This record gives sequence, structure tokens and C-alpha cells, in this order.
Amino acid sequence: LLAGRMLAAVPGSPRIEIHGFSQGTAAACRWVALGGRRADRLVLWGGGVPPDLPLERHGAALRQAGLTMIGGERDKLHPIAEFEKETARLTAAGVPPQVHRFDGGHRVHGETLRALTGEAP
Repeated sequence: LLAGRMLAAVPGSPRIEIHGFSQGTAAACRWVALGGRRADRLVLWGGGVPPDLPLERHGAALRQAGLTMIGGERDKLHPIAEFEKETARLTAAGVPPQVHRFDGGHRVHGETLRALTGEAP
């Protein structure tokens, strides 16, 4: 409802990027899969696609959104082994994510964010 009102107030076709961090990755995935609005990019930081969101039904929406997954090499809450397992699961289901890793823990990494947006440091 709020997204619809905001988008209606913006002229043209704005680029929509959805970023989810940690537990927020589940909400971001559900918004893209179930929200009825297109997204130009879905970025998941330190988390993955919720297992209760069936990829056979919602994989196309995630794929069309240009799924990007970002993981910290030293993330204790979403360890890199979990990150790799999740990217393999998605790839096997036909939703291969673009993958970025950084040397750090469970956080949004500024340098990676700037690289995604094309901004200079």
C-alpha cells in the first residue's frame, strides 16, 4: 500500500532496489515474490531466501529481480558455509544469484554497497 502510493508520486519508471539485511532478507524476498510490484534488484546481506518460500512457485520473481547475495567471510550469524549452501540451493533451483563476499562480519559493508551502486569511495 505504501509502496504503491510512493511510486505513484514519482514520475516515469523509477528503478526499484530492495535490500534486506539479516532477518530482513526474508521480508525482502517475500516483498519481491508476493508484493505484486516488480523490482530491478534484490540484494540479500547476511541472510538468504526463507525456506518456506517455494522456489518452484516464486523463483521466477526472484530471478527477474536480479538476485544478489552478499556474505561476510567472518560472519558468525550467517557463516560463509551457510552462505555457500544457500547459493548452491538457489542455483540448483534455477535462481543463480550474483555473489559478493567481503572480508568482515555480519554487517552491511560500505565498500561493497558503493561498488553495487557505482559510487566512488
